Amino acid sequence: MKLKILSLLRYRVIYIALSLVIFILIKENVWYVMLLPFYFIYIVKNHRIIISIIVVIIVIFGINFRIKSSSSINDSAQFNVEVVKVNQDNDYTTFTCYIDGVLVNAYLSDRREVLPGDLYTVKGELQEPLHNTFPNGFDYNEYLLSKGIYYQFFIEDIEYKGHRFNLNILNYKINKYIEDKIPLSKSYIKTFILADKSDFDQDTLNAISTIGISHLFAVSGLHVGLLVLVIKKLMEKARIRDNISDVFIIVILVLYIIITAYSPSVTRAGLMFILIVINKKMNFHFSNIDLLSLIFIFLLILNPYFYKNQGFILSFLVTLLLLLSNSILKDIEGIKLLFMVSLISFIGTFPIIISMNNQINLLTLIFNIVFIMYMTYLILPLTYLTFIFPFFDIVLNIFISTYNDLIYVSSKLDMFILKGSFQYAWEFMIFYVIIFSFFRNFHNTANYYKSFSLALLIVFISLNLNQISPQKSVIFLDVKGDSTFISDSYNNCNILIDTGENDEYNSVINYLLSSNVRKLDYLFISHFHSDHYGEMFDIYDNLDVKTTITRDNVVDYHNRMIDCGSISMYIYELSYDSTNENNNSMIISIFIEDRHFLFMGDSELERELEFIEKYSIDVDYLKVSHHGSSTSSGYDFLDTVTPREAFIMVYRYNIFDHPDIFVINRYNKRNISVNRTDLMGSIEVEYLFGIERKKYYKP
Repeated sequence: MKLKILSLLRYRVIYIALSLVIFILIKENVWYVMLLPFYFIYIVKNHRIIISIIVVIIVIFGINFRIKSSSSINDSAQFNVEVVKVNQDNDYTTFTCYIDGVLVNAYLSDRREVLPGDLYTVKGELQEPLHNTFPNGFDYNEYLLSKGIYYQFFIEDIEYKGHRFNLNILNYKINKYIEDKIPLSKSYIKTFILADKSDFDQDTLNAISTIGISHLFAVSGLHVGLLVLVIKKLMEKARIRDNISDVFIIVILVLYIIITAYSPSVTRAGLMFILIVINKKMNFHFSNIDLLSLIFIFLLILNPYFYKNQGFILSFLVTLLLLLSNSILKDIEGIKLLFMVSLISFIGTFPIIISMNNQINLLTLIFNIVFIMYMTYLILPLTYLTFIFPFFDIVLNIFISTYNDLIYVSSKLDMFILKGSFQYAWEFMIFYVIIFSFFRNFHNTANYYKSFSLALLIVFISLNLNQISPQKSVIFLDVKGDSTFISDSYNNCNILIDTGENDEYNSVINYLLSSNVRKLDYLFISHFHSDHYGEMFDIYDNLDVKTTITRDNVVDYHNRMIDCGSISMYIYELSYDSTNENNNSMIISIFIEDRHFLFMGDSELERELEFIEKYSIDVDYLKVSHHGSSTSSGYDFLDTVTPREAFIMVYRYNIFDHPDIFVINRYNKRNISVNRTDLMGSIEVEYLFGIERKKYYKP
């Protein structure tokens, strides 16, 4: 019976895994349902015998996903928690803990010695993590869910209750050992021993991402393979039998998975080796693709949110592509092999990488070869050696410094960086249909060139879709401060009014690049407060800005209609000599379709009065001045401009209690609908063939 089931599954587990992938894709985006008829026909025609297994796996996944998504914690004045993982900084402490069996991120505003396994009674505020409030932006809620974390807890009071053993103490102790014994090289040691990049500064991470070698800093098959190879060689030197050697390596890998806190890429690589050993010993005759698929299914059933983890997706995708390329790679060696592996990984992950980073470096193929060799032959061996013998810290740090210098120099070679993103499901679908068709028929030369040409065509179309899009839009971005992006149809005109506060994550820039916006026709800086111009220089570095208008040159544009594509703008002539910078704000009208938008910057009552004394206008939509502060939105001003709707751009964690409740009441009494970014996230007003639609990206 067992042999019959095994023979049924051999070379078919991949189709069960693909069925689960399609189910997840449809759950995330209904457009992926277009794949279903073709895949269903193929399965019925070629693998009818596994349909019942596919249904069972999808049902199990669906039930588990439903159970996990409904995980909740009862409201209470206090909670009992068990610490799982700890992260300490000089000024604060964060730790992951269990509350009522649910994993939670807890935050302490001071530094405290906390250990995995510690038991506490805590009081504070329990919150669900915010969802992404930017189109195509980073979703912190989904990031935490991919780690099995469902809530955030902000601790106000904490009381120690005891301690019990927790396996994660291994991770904690090793982290402390690295901190104390290997201070110079700790960022690299932690990355490759603990799969923890938290000691890298953001500039270094950005440089690594820019040259496309982030995968080298994610512990995966390369690192696990090197570890296994070293152990095997040592075992061979000691004349230890293969059976004992394999058992020892399996124990080491299980410990490694625990130490790295079950990192998806480490778990995948470790389980892959373990299953290969079992498969060989038990003569199951499963292919490596079968084994990879089994691990994929197992991990997704274990944690249904794993698919939201980018490392999980890329780890399995690259491994699958390399296994499919076995016939291509088997007769290649040396530098050529490295190049082919890099090429396959680059092509196969192209849409995902460019959509994650909103750019991709075409020199990645060359960088990969140089940096992989440096990493494999110098950094990794020295890392493991230094971990065991900390006195090598100085030596390793010299090589790390050189490596980092190479990374920074390489990241400055930006002439081969392709900026943009894949935005729609159909782009991904077509690209991967072409890619898998290519691997399936690689030895057919005609198919090779056809697939390559089609893939290039899809990339070109995807990165230039806004050139053929008839849509126009005004989007009030959920930033700290103000930033509004206005786009015309067919990429005829792009306007940015203010940039928001300086943001290490480049939220505004990433939004623009993810929308395939690479040039701005006009950049307006309403006034010189940092929450309105903080990202200006980063925008210059990342986009082609044709014209910048500030109070320094605004007199050249006063009192005349400025046409940009089908959009018109008007800048009102006012004074710019106030000691209160808010009252130097430019006031701008934007005319799009048949709508009149008025942007007030941070104008206060004095500026509003100056405006209505000179101008009497009616507007459709008002960008409320000064984040809804009590110093703005005066009665006379509102009665003069009479907007139908108001948009208040206000940071949800601002310390000034903006917007003011009395200001909100002024709008309500006049039946003016109020839209707020602190409550609604980014707010987009779209126009397509004259039809207006609003979209909200709620937190």
